[in-house]
Amino acid sequence: MYREANAWLGDEEVGYFDGDPTLEQKGMFMSYTPRIPPADVVNLTMFSERSWPETKDETFPTIETVDEEIVQRNKALVSFQIKQIKTAAAIAKQLGRTLVLPPILCGLDRVWFPHYGRFPGSTFALPFICPVDHVINMDNADVSKFREWTFYSHPELPKEIRESVATVTVEGAGSSSDGDGSSTDKSAPFPDNLDYCVTGPGTGKEGKKEGHLATQSCGWIGLEKDASIAKRSATVPKSYSKPNDIADALGGVRTSRIIHLDTVVPFMPGNSMSEGWKPLYESQTRTYPADVWCCSKAGPLKYDD
Repeated sequence: MYREANAWLGDEEVGYFDGDPTLEQKGMFMSYTPRIPPADVVNLTMFSERSWPETKDETFPTIETVDEEIVQRNKALVSFQIKQIKTAAAIAKQLGRTLVLPPILCGLDRVWFPHYGRFPGSTFALPFICPVDHVINMDNADVSKFREWTFYSHPELPKEIRESVATVTVEGAGSSSDGDGSSTDKSAPFPDNLDYCVTGPGTGKEGKKEGHLATQSCGWIGLEKDASIAKRSATVPKSYSKPNDIADALGGVRTSRIIHLDTVVPFMPGNSMSEGWKPLYESQTRTYPADVWCCSKAGPLKYDD
């Protein structure tokens, strides 16, 4: 939480901006734009119905079991994002870079006792950008190998890193077919009425509207908007999507300290550009162990990883 709020200063003294200490090259980072399941898999309305101020603590009953639809949909929402994190981590490892995590969208709050979806008495909206420790077991994760998603707006981030940026387009994302005419890479963008930046308690008390994203400037959001930074660009063609080829596809931007992919969904297990990535993907489970949602009256539910 403190890292995500950039409230932990003095990091330049401990090599924080060098990235993963096991990598040969220091200060090389990779990030990506996260996506969520399509609306036919997870309809975000079922979460927003439990938002403050429309919903009071007594509006909905306490969740009885993890089999309730809203809990299962939250699991689908979060697990999809955990799989993207592991996929991106595999790509970053192959490129010799430290992964900068994306913002994570949670449908339900996590509390250590049974509740109806939000901490009783809280004043924020669902779904919401949740702390990484809501979904990744930070006690067992290897935190030296990644950085929180607000890393790019850290006040002590060296200028030579912040101003060396390349954007990467993944060719054909979302347009593949599994043979029967249906897309294998189905996903949806994050809603743009969310609070991404830490500005104070609560995330929904002002009733954020569509387009709210345009008012924010933390993490990659701010870096992308910064017109003073000349950004290089590259594309990963489908023909260069295998682990041994992707570095060649990005050869023209290999010296950029930050590279940002517009998506990693096609590389996820079973998707159109996943060939050859399975061993690298599975090797990330120890670094990014999935945590649990808590709690229904019957107990917690573990996310898929």
